[in-house]
Amino acid sequence: PLMGPCGGDGGHGGSVYLRCIEGAQTLNPLKDCVHWEAQNGRDGMGKDWHGVSGHDRYVNVPPGTVVYVRDIWLKGKEGGGRRHPATGVDILVTAEEISERHLVGEMTKPGQTMMVVRGGRGGKGNAAFKTHSNTAPWIAEVGEAGIGRWLEIELKMVADVGIVGVPNAGKSSLLSAVTEKQAKIAAYPFTTVVPNVGHWRKDVHGGMTLCDLPGLIQGASEGRGMGFQFLRHIERCRALIHVISGDSEDPVGDFELIQKELRDYSEEVAAMPQVVIVNKCDIPEVREILPELMEALRRRCGHSRVFDISVANRHNVDNLMEKVYKWYRGILRKDWAISGAPSDEAELIVDRRILTQFGVGVEEVARGKRVELDPELAKGRRRTSQYE
Repeated sequence: PLMGPCGGDGGHGGSVYLRCIEGAQTLNPLKDCVHWEAQNGRDGMGKDWHGVSGHDRYVNVPPGTVVYVRDIWLKGKEGGGRRHPATGVDILVTAEEISERHLVGEMTKPGQTMMVVRGGRGGKGNAAFKTHSNTAPWIAEVGEAGIGRWLEIELKMVADVGIVGVPNAGKSSLLSAVTEKQAKIAAYPFTTVVPNVGHWRKDVHGGMTLCDLPGLIQGASEGRGMGFQFLRHIERCRALIHVISGDSEDPVGDFELIQKELRDYSEEVAAMPQVVIVNKCDIPEVREILPELMEALRRRCGHSRVFDISVANRHNVDNLMEKVYKWYRGILRKDWAISGAPSDEAELIVDRRILTQFGVGVEEVARGKRVELDPELAKGRRRTSQYE
């Protein structure tokens, strides 16, 4: 009524968060929608009416998701999601470039959230600039524009047992024989070009999740043959099945090659407990050398978990999976003896994908120094004047 300043502050823009949820197993929804935007804040109004802050946007991802950001996007760019006035192309696309990437964080447990883009700060109405010497200011502060950034989001698969070996050793054939996964099988190397995941069922309580990796070659730990893209998926496995082709020219040499690549990639991966399998034992030439080969592999790997199978006629395949299940369950029980079982229901479950539904998280495997993207906005509102 006295014509004093009464312009309210604008609301903050919403932020974009990643949210780890139960049940999610892939990043396919992120392929359908590339740009994710939060809601804008509302403008302030007269009579000291402050604008409402925009709603945050949550993007659901599965446990095991790792987030990276390139150098150019550490600070973000204003105008995210807008079109270039001259070309009409999205500003984020025109500013894209390849540079060194940094680790932002890792989603390991359902319920975990991570802010990846902070909303812009709301502006200030003229009431915020009132002072003793200027009791009726005619100025106001414009709010900050929202920013956008490109993120690289990877999923390191959550599986119980990884299947590794040289190309054409019979890894996909084994996966197809013991699970319902119909992996591509052919009589030439590198038939498998993406990791395959299948579930071996033991009983009503489930079984194990198996991850079949494409064949590894010499130099895979340095990126040859898409080695980085393949090896990252076994970092969360608790154990490995190493498949060796019995009709190879040098089966023991193939074993040593894979062990070297695992060591060069990660000491943690190389230290995983393994079961060694000699496949194609139905071939007469393989049966002749089988006793000497089995003994040589036992000496090289330092344990007795070396088995012979033939996926083609299912020789010893079912017996193998029973032994692997019993052995793998013993590994989990040793861990739970120290940390405790997550729940009474989980005592009968081995599959880690099912265990995540009981609140069991996955271990962090991403390497590198983490960077902070955007600091949180201060909660509450600033005082209208330092003199009040």
